[in-house]
Amino acid sequence: SQVGGWEIVSGLARMPGSLSSGEWSPATAGQSGPGSALAWYRSSFILPTFEGWHIPWKLTCTAESGARIFLNGEPIGNYFTAGPQEQFYLPECYIKADAENELAIAVLRDGAGTGIKSLSIEPYQEYSVFTHKLKIAI
Repeated sequence: SQVGGWEIVSGLARMPGSLSSGEWSPATAGQSGPGSALAWYRSSFILPTFEGWHIPWKLTCTAESGARIFLNGEPIGNYFTAGPQEQFYLPECYIKADAENELAIAVLRDGAGTGIKSLSIEPYQEYSVFTHKLKIAI
């Protein structure tokens, strides 16, 4: 599903851990921040949980310039326009179950790039498994 409710701020002052402060303004995918070679985008989301299922999640992202991706303040990957990687694993140890998770992306703009083109969070369906619990009377 697409991640919505994006906010944006420019400059180096916003690093993970201090993302809650500052002059954030609403943003849309593809929007660039004013007057800086670096813009921070942030949004929050809640991942569903399903009884008995183990579901690994991935972030699928394309941008017009390089980006650094953080989940709840922890770095999870670097996006490069020249590289083939567009999917990033969201480690279970960084995900807050049934709670709000913060996704923050620092986009480096090189003049031509304006920001994030598309971004979604989806399950790795091929790795999702249902666990069965058996009780054996001895």
